[in-house]
Amino acid sequence: MNLHDEYWSTLAAGEFKIRRCKDCGTWQFPPMTLCQHCLSENVAWERPSGRGRVWSWIRVHKPYFKSFSDQVPYLVAMIELDEGPMMISSLLDVSETDVVPCGAPVELAIKARGDKTLPYFRLSNRT
Repeated sequence: MNLHDEYWSTLAAGEFKIRRCKDCGTWQFPPMTLCQHCLSENVAWERPSGRGRVWSWIRVHKPYFKSFSDQVPYLVAMIELDEGPMMISSLLDVSETDVVPCGAPVELAIKARGDKTLPYFRLSNRT
């Protein structure tokens, strides 16, 4: 099974895992076979904390993907995980008029959408 299939099957099982180098400790996303920091091949799947912060966001008004057309408008955010990697995800439980401050803490929420299970984030009360 390739890395991307492993990532999606892990999410489908309700777990969020990303790759971490066993030699230098660098977390990385998207999944890669080599460490992007030290080029080690000693990289494995691990479960990060599931916490991060909003780095930037946009509000989507046009349904670019059919499976999301019932959610327009919705927020898509660049999330910086506490472990370091950045990823793009949708924010849950945010109204169409909410303004989300950059740096706002978020927590992972795994949710099925159509035939995929996706990593979403929602705003967190932690500081």
